[in-house]
Amino acid sequence: ETVRCSSLETGEELWVNEKHSADVLSVSVSGKYVVSGSEDETVRCMSLETGEELWVNENHSKDVRSVVASGKYVVSGSEDKTVRCMSLDTGEELWVNNQHSDSVGGVRSVAVSGDYVVSGSDDQTVRCMSLETGEELWVNKQHIYCVTLVAMSGKYVVSGSYMTVRCSSLETGEELWVNKKHSADVRSVVVSGKYVVSGSEDETVRCM
Repeated sequence: ETVRCSSLETGEELWVNEKHSADVLSVSVSGKYVVSGSEDETVRCMSLETGEELWVNENHSKDVRSVVASGKYVVSGSEDKTVRCMSLDTGEELWVNNQHSDSVGGVRSVAVSGDYVVSGSDDQTVRCMSLETGEELWVNKQHIYCVTLVAMSGKYVVSGSYMTVRCSSLETGEELWVNKKHSADVRSVVVSGKYVVSGSEDETVRCM
């Protein structure tokens, strides 16, 4: 139920925030801010330097599973089936996308890049929204199991699900390729340069 900040050089603990009342499931850092999401249904923002709590958003009605701070925005995904966008400075809610029909339930189920937000859900879809307005731009319905995570890099969106890694065009949502080599849930995906690396419950790491 805590968020802790330590020195990278020494490991010395610099501050602790104990405001959450249930497990903290996701944290993100941007500039001078730290943002956290919790099973207590809140998104909290703290000063990176001091740990002082700056604001709390209590608009989710179930666990907040994923938070991303990027530029002047915070985006959160929740088991309440919504994706919410807030001002990083004030916590003011700017828009809500409630198009998913099931939980946005993975720790990495929301990603932000440039002007875009992408979310993956237990409803087996990947959705892309405008970061500024929340307008839905496209939906990819190619997964046949829960989407456990999403990642973005350049003009690509990569998503992971049971046994598959899929790559889509960020601009259109068109599916570009599918890797079906894993034999269990894909739990982590990283995009770096021209490579995609995935980790799975099948105990393998794969590079594409």
